[in-house]
Amino acid sequence: MRPSTLTLIAVLAASPAAADGFFDDFDSLDRDVWYISNGWTNGAHQNCIWKRSEIDVAGGELTLTLKKSEVTSADGKTTLPYRCAELQTKTRFGYGLYEARVRAAEGSGLNSAFFTYIGPADGEPHDEVDVEILGRDMMRFDSNYYSDGEGQNQGKIPLPAAADSRMIDYAFEWTEGRIRWFVNGQLMREVVSEDVPDQDQKIFFSLWNGGKGMDGWLGAPDDTIEQRVMKVAHVGFTPVGERCRFAASLSCADGWNGW
Repeated sequence: MRPSTLTLIAVLAASPAAADGFFDDFDSLDRDVWYISNGWTNGAHQNCIWKRSEIDVAGGELTLTLKKSEVTSADGKTTLPYRCAELQTKTRFGYGLYEARVRAAEGSGLNSAFFTYIGPADGEPHDEVDVEILGRDMMRFDSNYYSDGEGQNQGKIPLPAAADSRMIDYAFEWTEGRIRWFVNGQLMREVVSEDVPDQDQKIFFSLWNGGKGMDGWLGAPDDTIEQRVMKVAHVGFTPVGERCRFAASLSCADGWNGW
């Protein structure tokens, strides 16, 4: 979800779309690939400030942590009760298959997100494709997209198990005029429209909790939460025209009917 401009991301130099596919199994955290958000909040809808300290890679997993620990933004203007975590690729990616193996965080008011985004902070209109796992309900997730700043295209997708109980494979195939969302390799939702995003975007992971105006969507904030974690085992992007960028990709399956 990106209802406001990412104020500090503008410091990143714009980068071209990736010509090749991408895969990261998080044996380490490659700072040439990933930019970690640090020292700001995205707006009043958020009850936490991004902190670099809440990102870690160990044992072949990326961990994003939400922690109850009062923190002040880098500009000294905002103090909030929680630290939270976000990272994004430095490279933009285009049409293709986006996949991640994720264990989400449980708790009312929380959002464990895997998505693509580009927007005003990058000098572009707002385009986005979302997998957002809300801590209020671990048995489904929100699929959504924005095109030129227009959103409200949500669809609730059921999950085969509680999102915090195990790793689950989430994927979306984004091509011209179409988005398809998958869970554990099974097609769950398809949108065919002239209004789907068409700009190259960065890949994001984030774990955060809601502030003002978020109760209706995220659920009432649970101030008793001391700490929650989101885990990511891998992430991959396979561009249109390719298959099987990594062994666990659903594009490797017999009968794959993408593109």
